[in-house]
Amino acid sequence: MPGTADDIGGTGRVSGAGARASETVVVVTGASGFVGSHTVKLLLSRGYRVRATVRDAGNEERTAFLRALAAETGRYDGGGGGSEKPRDNGKDDAAAAADGGGGGGVAASADAQLKLYSADLGDAASWQAPFQGAHYAVHCAAAVMLTARDPQREIVDVTVNGLRHVLDACKAGALRGDFRKLVLCSSQAAVLDLALPDDHVLTEADWNESETLRSDPYSYSKVVAERMAWEYVRNLKPSESFALACVNPGAIYGPILTPSHARSSPVFFEMLLKGKMSMGAPRFSFAACDVRDVALAQALALESEAATGRFLVLTDRSKSMLELAQATASALPAYSKKMPSRHVPNFAMWLAPLFDKRLSFRFVRAHLGRTHVYDTSRAQSVLGIKFRDLETETVPDTCASLIEHGIVPDLRVGEGERGEGERGGGEGGEQVQGALEPDE
Repeated sequence: MPGTADDIGGTGRVSGAGARASETVVVVTGASGFVGSHTVKLLLSRGYRVRATVRDAGNEERTAFLRALAAETGRYDGGGGGSEKPRDNGKDDAAAAADGGGGGGVAASADAQLKLYSADLGDAASWQAPFQGAHYAVHCAAAVMLTARDPQREIVDVTVNGLRHVLDACKAGALRGDFRKLVLCSSQAAVLDLALPDDHVLTEADWNESETLRSDPYSYSKVVAERMAWEYVRNLKPSESFALACVNPGAIYGPILTPSHARSSPVFFEMLLKGKMSMGAPRFSFAACDVRDVALAQALALESEAATGRFLVLTDRSKSMLELAQATASALPAYSKKMPSRHVPNFAMWLAPLFDKRLSFRFVRAHLGRTHVYDTSRAQSVLGIKFRDLETETVPDTCASLIEHGIVPDLRVGEGERGEGERGGGEGGEQVQGALEPDE
C-alpha cells in the first residue's frame, strides 16, 4: 500500500535512528493530537522507545487511546495509573522522571516502550525530563487556533516560545552527547504566499512573506516559529549542535484515533456526512495530505541522516471541497444524498463572514476560487515516500473512522441497525480551529 513503511525497503529504515530502533529513544510532543498520535503509533510499530508528551499525563481518559496503542505492542505496563513514581526502585526524582515515573510520566517500568510525560509549551522546565537521554524528537505540539482575542500571546508566543523550549532541551541533550536530530512538524502555511500568482509552482524554497499578525496570526506564527528554529540551529556551537528537518503538510485528513481528533481537519468530513453542506460547497481549494503520510515522512526524516531541510507533504495541486465531496459520495454511496453537487454562489460566500465567526473577509478574498500547485519531488526522492491517493484511500478511511467512533450515524446498514448513532455533538463538534494543522 502506498505510503506505508513496507514500500520503503522492508521496515523503511534508511540509516541513523533505524540501526537499533529498540534502543533508540524518541520524544513525540503533542502526542494526543491528530498528527502526534499517528506518529507515536508508527514509531511504536517500528520498534522505537517513545516518550510521548501531553498536557496532563495523569488524565486517564484523554490518554487511554495512547496506552492502547502501546498495549498492541505488548510494551506498556500502565505505570500504576496517573503520575505515580515507580515504587522501591531506589532512584532519586530526576532519575525516576527520566524513566517516566516522575514529571507526570505514566509508564514506570524500565522496559516500557511507551512512556507519557506532562509537558506544557509555556513551561521550559517541563521539557527536561522527557528529553533526558533521548536521541531524537518529533515536535508536533503548537497552538492550533486561527483567531484569538490576543493573537500575539495566545497563538504566536505559545507556538514560538514552546518550540524554543524544545530546542533548548535538544541542545542540552546534544551537550550531553545523546541528542541527534529534531523533526519539526511545521505547515504549508509557512510556505504558501497568497501574494504569488496561482500558476507559481510552490517548493520548499518558498516562504510565506505576506501574512502578518493582524492578517493571519496562525500562518504568521508558523513562519516565525520555523524561521526561528533554522536560525537557532545555525547559531549552535559544534558541541551543542543537532540536525533539523521540517515537514510541511497541507490540510491533514485521515483516520481519527480518538473522538477528539474530529475537532481538527476531519471535521470537514463530519459536516459532509451529516449533510451540513448539502446545499452546496464553497469554491475553496486546499492542498491536502494523509495523516499517516505525515507520520511516515517524519519517521523517515528522523531515520535518514541525509534528510535535513524542508519537506512538503501534500497533494501536487489543491483539492476543492466539491472534489472531496464527490470522492466521499463515491466511497460511501449511502451518504450520497447528503453530499453537495454544486458550488455555493460566490456572492453568498462574501456574505458568510457576517454570520460565521470562523470566516473573515480576508480569508474569502484570499482563497475563493483560487488553486495552487506544489512540487513535492524533494520529499519523494529524499525520503523515498509515496503518498496515498486522497480520493481512494484517505477520504474513505477518514469517513469510516468517523462512523466507527460514533461521530456520525452509520447509514451503511439498514434502518434500525445504526450502531452507536450520533455521539459526536460536543466531542466532534464543528470547530475548525485546527482545520489546517496537527495538534495537542
